[in-house]
Amino acid sequence: MANFFKEIKRRKVWQAALIYVAVAWVLIQVADTVMPMFDAPKWVVTAFTILLGLGFPIAIVLAWAYELKPHDSESSETDSSTTTGTDNLPVTKSENKEQPQLQTGQADSSRTSKSWIAVMPFKVPADHPELSELGDGLTENICAGLARFPYLAVIARESVSRKAAEIKDVREFSETLGARYVIEGSVRGSGDNVRISLRLIEAAPGISLWGDHFTRDISETDLFALEDEISDHVVATLADSFGVLIRSLTESIEDLPETELSPIDWLLRTFEYLRLYLPDQHALLRDQLEGAVERYPRSPEIRASLAHVYLNEANFGFNPKPDSLDRALKQAEQAFELDGASQFVNQQLAQVHFFRRDLDRFRRSADRAIALNPLDTNTLGIIGLLFVHIREFDRGIEITQKVMQLNENHAHWCHFSWIWYHCGREEYEQALERVSMVNIAGNFWIPLVTAAIHVQLNREQDAQAAVARLLGIDPDFASHGRSEIEAWHFASGFDEFLIDGLNRAGLRLQ
Repeated sequence: MANFFKEIKRRKVWQAALIYVAVAWVLIQVADTVMPMFDAPKWVVTAFTILLGLGFPIAIVLAWAYELKPHDSESSETDSSTTTGTDNLPVTKSENKEQPQLQTGQADSSRTSKSWIAVMPFKVPADHPELSELGDGLTENICAGLARFPYLAVIARESVSRKAAEIKDVREFSETLGARYVIEGSVRGSGDNVRISLRLIEAAPGISLWGDHFTRDISETDLFALEDEISDHVVATLADSFGVLIRSLTESIEDLPETELSPIDWLLRTFEYLRLYLPDQHALLRDQLEGAVERYPRSPEIRASLAHVYLNEANFGFNPKPDSLDRALKQAEQAFELDGASQFVNQQLAQVHFFRRDLDRFRRSADRAIALNPLDTNTLGIIGLLFVHIREFDRGIEITQKVMQLNENHAHWCHFSWIWYHCGREEYEQALERVSMVNIAGNFWIPLVTAAIHVQLNREQDAQAAVARLLGIDPDFASHGRSEIEAWHFASGFDEFLIDGLNRAGLRLQ
């Protein structure tokens, strides 16, 4: 019984009851005064009073039922930059698509569209108050950078500061705000040097997933530049699709059935596939995404993911079906119609235009994708590589260098930008050194380019050994290799370099 009355109080049903009684009493008084003026019989007032009495339980039931109904639709979409999170705290967000409500104290939000993260105020020693400005700037920059990634919802700094002052234990702090992840940091000073330390914590188990520190001389350093340098590195390292957060998020949904995966979950599964690029994973993911797009037809993330999988039929020869590029373009364009401000969507659209050899549209989509989030090193790496493929070496290498500076855990295939750059300058030893830095098992491009480079260096046995590794990965490469080389290198000038290298190493393409 105590729980029943507690539930009535929580649902605010008692407020509805008081309001109904007050309004009914006023209506009865008005009826008792007005009805005699119209010579109405007394039974009319009595009947009116009885009807109001009968309406009381109906009003209570309706009030109870209303509180059972969620006030936010699972598929609602909004362009607002802030919304209400756990405990009615304002939350800074990039976008809100098909996101169910987050329950209070829900530390594991893997079943929701986004994972919630809180950036705690940086700790600054009391005897160095001048460093507080640096700490505040880092907090703001990290919050703003993380909010650019569609799979994260960042709790607003003001709410975090207020709760951090009240709660010192990380787990309790996380449960109160509903944050699955917490970033905490400190700023210390010694003379002209400052040391900035940070760590990422998965709050529920209390596990530290990542940590780093930076020591800088600030005597001749612009503080704004220092804030940008460190916050950009932290955001890219953590939130990029090759970052620490993605690995944690992906592990949390590994065992979920397909019917329970949200659009953001499907995006995370696509990231896992892109990390390995294997044909058997491609076939499985293609079938799964085709089913997912039927369940979430208005999800730009799923359509963009499907566009990329279709594209891999053409540019990698994975499990090809007819009209791969046309199907990829259709999904990418539909994704763009749903959300033209999504970086991932614009990235996929840029790639589709590139492989359709529409370079003007490629450049426009690529520029949009970079501008939307210059801290997503996966996007920057892909686009930098494609600029190299159209022989815009300076721009492509500049973008690739930024990727490697921002995120030490960048995708290994980013080194291909340097491979083609050095091959174009006939710097074959440097190109081979970059080849050794690429770690993508089961992909034909590594032995392919290795064979071609060894041919240029007159290393016949090494070239033949590379061809043997290539055929071990793809025994039928001779029958379709020419089309796949030309798909990537139609504008680079390296197609003949590669094809001639294979011929001279003993593999003649059809």
